Amino acid sequence: MKLISKIIIVLFVGIILELGIFNFDFFKEYVDKSTTKNIYYTLDQMEVKNWTKINNGLISEEDPMLFIKGVNTKVKKVKLEVETDKPAEFILLFYTTESDPIFTDSASILYNTDSLLKVDKFIKDLRIDIGDKAGIRLKQIKITINPLNFNFSISRIIAVLIIYLLGRFLLTIQQSPDYDIK
Repeated sequence: MKLISKIIIVLFVGIILELGIFNFDFFKEYVDKSTTKNIYYTLDQMEVKNWTKINNGLISEEDPMLFIKGVNTKVKKVKLEVETDKPAEFILLFYTTESDPIFTDSASILYNTDSLLKVDKFIKDLRIDIGDKAGIRLKQIKITINPLNFNFSISRIIAVLIIYLLGRFLLTIQQSPDYDIK
């Protein structure tokens, strides 16, 4: 076989790996009909408490809260995109369920640098706390419930090709050992 045809086969295998292994969660979520996907909420759809409206956003008072009422769906993941003028000391996501109808600390998730929060519960309502201090200017917030995220990476396909080429190179320079046995 020529080298070009082997490279084409390796690229095809890399694409199969990219689709089948690295994006397996996307296809698993896509065929799962038990959850509604890509439910979007923006600042305009939320109720606010302890926020003051300014010309292009909100500014926080003490203990600011954002509410989303009537979610009423099975939530596996929540994606938060928060745009503020300065970073908040913390962001907490509170939720209510059938068995826990009020917002409590036991039904909360601390948001960190990872924008995907895993919940895996049937949620009725959501509350987002963006810090406790006054003076945080919130420009925009977007929440996606059960986001479908397809992440096709050319660099992983190229990595498969490089691994193949390096392996092929190492096998071509390998020499049979001379044990000097007579």
